[in-house]
Formats: sequence, structure tokens, C-alpha cells
Amino acid sequence: MSEKTYVLVVDEGTTGTKAFVFDKSLNIVSSGYRELALYSTSCGRAELDGGEIFEKSVEVCREAIQKAGIEADEIACMGVATQRSTLLAWEKDSGKPSGMAVSWQDTRMGYLTERLQRDGMLDYVFSDLGRSKATSGIFIIKWMDENIEGFHERLVKGDLLYGSVDSWLIYRLTGCKNYYTSIDHAMLNGMVDFHRFEPTERLFEYLGLPSGNLPRVLDNAAVYGVTDKSLFGAEIPITCVIADQHASLFAQRVVNRGDCKCTNGTGAFLDLNIGHESLPPGRSHSVLLGWKLAGIPTYVAECYAPTTGTFQRWIKKVFALESYKEIDELAAKVEDSRGVVVLPTLFGTLHPRRDPTARAAVMGISESCGREHIMRGTLEGIAFFIRYIADAMTEELGISINDMRIDGGLANSDIFCRILSSVMKRPLRRLSTVELTALGTAEIAGMQSGLWSEDTFDSYYHGGLQVFSSDPQETQKYEKQFGVWQTALERSLNWPQ
Repeated sequence: MSEKTYVLVVDEGTTGTKAFVFDKSLNIVSSGYRELALYSTSCGRAELDGGEIFEKSVEVCREAIQKAGIEADEIACMGVATQRSTLLAWEKDSGKPSGMAVSWQDTRMGYLTERLQRDGMLDYVFSDLGRSKATSGIFIIKWMDENIEGFHERLVKGDLLYGSVDSWLIYRLTGCKNYYTSIDHAMLNGMVDFHRFEPTERLFEYLGLPSGNLPRVLDNAAVYGVTDKSLFGAEIPITCVIADQHASLFAQRVVNRGDCKCTNGTGAFLDLNIGHESLPPGRSHSVLLGWKLAGIPTYVAECYAPTTGTFQRWIKKVFALESYKEIDELAAKVEDSRGVVVLPTLFGTLHPRRDPTARAAVMGISESCGREHIMRGTLEGIAFFIRYIADAMTEELGISINDMRIDGGLANSDIFCRILSSVMKRPLRRLSTVELTALGTAEIAGMQSGLWSEDTFDSYYHGGLQVFSSDPQETQKYEKQFGVWQTALERSLNWPQ
């Protein structure tokens, strides 16, 4: 019998699905990738094909195994990471999707927020689910219930099952045997409250949805079953299921109260570890379960600057730049923005002030300014926006940021990392590994299977770090400019429509 020393991970995201094979030293041996089609329209529709999600997840796993030159029986375990609040329904007997999967980006459920407000349920949703509006999670199933003919009857009869993408993949990977979901997905999607770890019966009763056919909820490190032998040639134990953002947090070792991570993609997510006791959400942040391991929960406060990466893309287009690297190169030519203030708020602000009317702006331009000053101002403006939401979140929580990590596309910019470190007045740590979601999932899966202990991850993490230290002079300069930036932000709010 072959020695089982490898870990297989599928990282299923909104735009594509990846798979990785890790060896016992947590090195990536091989990988596979397939794009996913997103079906969207101007009316707020954003959908995915559940069948395509499963089929391409299997394809990339097979590709990664083949590229690694190993057999499936050499794989000790498998981890599954998925996008967070995309839901779908499927036939219990056949396992076929009953329709499209509705993405977390879909906004057609927005009308339910007004209904919750009218019926006095919004405070309950806010306090027990950490949500301020009904746009995803279980509200997607309610939307299906109201808009798809025959859906409700089939749901009540038990002919249909439903869940987030993790439930769907587990069901299909185990040959339609195991109907499970991870605890972080269950909380994010309104199936379990984050105070008592109990089903949200009151919400299901209000929505008129049956709560008796929910997936079984397990900790993130648990045995979710084994893959059907026909898929990979051997039964592989599935020992970790986790949301993609949370897996990345674990890989970045955001494991102690006060640890923080800033992920920079389309927007900037700021996630702060708040410890093992939940705190109420606030105007500046949501509260999520990061993970639950060996029965111990770890909670995270999250705030979001929606369009930081999107604004960079706009700058690149308007100035006809060949690559994002040119923004860095131009910004590095000058020591400051020469008074240019940039507000990267293309679609309004979310935290701590919700203002969809706010608009992006470039202010403070003088005749002596060139495009290099605007590029510098852009990087500074993104850093100031992150500082703005971080200050509001930490003040409301009463928790200081002890240690800060960075990842995502903008994290590849050394000049931005130096600026952000000085703006935040603390060192910034960047891990050399880019596939953080897959790494965190592999770590937890292998830990559950006994391949390694959590102590291993700390040494691995610190061995691949690059640290950007704040400059005292730059910090002093940016403290003054941050005040100017906030003045500019006030002028951009409540913009006439």
C-alpha cells in the first residue's frame, strides 16, 4: 500500500476553480485551474451553473493529481474551500441542480430588506446574523421560493435540498451520500446564529421555509465523508471545509486577538481577530465566525472598502497605462502627491458610513502637478481609506490592531506596502506564498488527518515573511495628510444624483 503523504485541495471561487496537491512539507506540488462562467444582467442578476462548478472542480482535481505524478491512494486527505454566500438547490435523489446557483453578488433579494424592516425583523437579523440587509445567504433561497414555480412544494416535500457551494460539493463528491455544511458557512448564510450555535428557527418561520431539511453542521476540521471512488480512483477522506476568506486568514496566522489582515482585490477587506467570544456587529463592521476547531470558535470583525482595486483599474484605463506596475513606477518618481487627494469611492462608501451617493474624486490639483502625483495620490488614497475603516472598527470594538498582514493583488506593490505601513503606523507583513486560501485549507485538513500540528504553521509562516516597517517621518507626514483626506471625503458624501 502506498504511503499517504499528500493533501488535495479544491479552491472553488466566484470566477474559477483551482486544485492543488501539497506534499508533507506544505509545498505545492501541482495545480489545475478552470474558469467559471458568470451569468449576469443589468437587473442585478448574477448566477453560476452548479453543474459546471462540480464538473470543473473534479476536472482540476484530476489534473492536479496527474501533474503530481501520484495515485489517488497516496493522498491522505482532501480540503474544500469555497466562495461564501452563493446558494443553490438540487434534487435529493439525482443530485442534479434544480436551477442556477445565485451568486453572493446578486442584488435581486434587496426588496426583502424593506420587508424585514417593516415587520420588525431587521434588528434580529442584525444582532443574530451580523447582517444589515438581506442580499445573500438564506435570503437567496427565499427569493427562489417566491420566484420559481413549484419550488416551495418540492422543498416542503423534501424532494429538494439546498445550501451554499460547500454543501453542494460535499454532496456530489461523496456520491450524494453526505449532506453537510461547515459551521462558518452555516453562520454566514443565516442557518445558525453566532451566539448560541443553534438553528435560526425564528428566521425560517418568518421566511416560511422548512428548517427540517437543512444540511448537518460540522466544525471546519472534521470528517465530512470520503470521495466517491469513481471520481479519482480511490476514496479520499474530506477533512476540512471552510470559506475561502477564512482559510486565507488561517494561513496568514491571524489566530490571536488583535491580529489583522488586509486583503486587496476588487475592494479592500479588513479582518480583525476578536477572540473566542462573539461581539455584536456595529455600524463600522460585521462579525463573522472565522473558524471552529476542536469545538473552539474564533470570531472575526470585518469591514470593507468596496472599490479600491476597481479604482486602480479605472486609473489604468483613463491614463492608458500598459500595466498596474506603471502606477507604482510613476508614483515612485515623486516623494509626495504635491497636495493631490484621491478618494477611491466609485460606488459609494459602506463602512463606517453607508452612503451609496458618494462619488470618487481627485482634489487639490495645481498647475505643478503631473500624472505621477496623481498616481502617488491614488496609492495614498487607498491607504487612507483602509486607515479610515480600520480606525472606525477598532474604536467601536475597543480592540487595537497588534499585528497586520497584507495579501491580494495590491500587496505585490512594494511602494504601496511602504505607504500603508506608515499610514497605519505599524509594521506590515507579507507572506511570499500567494495561494493562501489553498494553504490554509491544506493546513487544517492535514492537521485533522494527523499529518502535522499547528506548531508547524508558525515556523512555515515566519520563514516566508517580508516585513515593511513604518517610517517615523513618513508617519508624521501622513498623519497630517490623513486629516486633509477626511475633509475631502466629507465633501464627496451626499453627492447630488
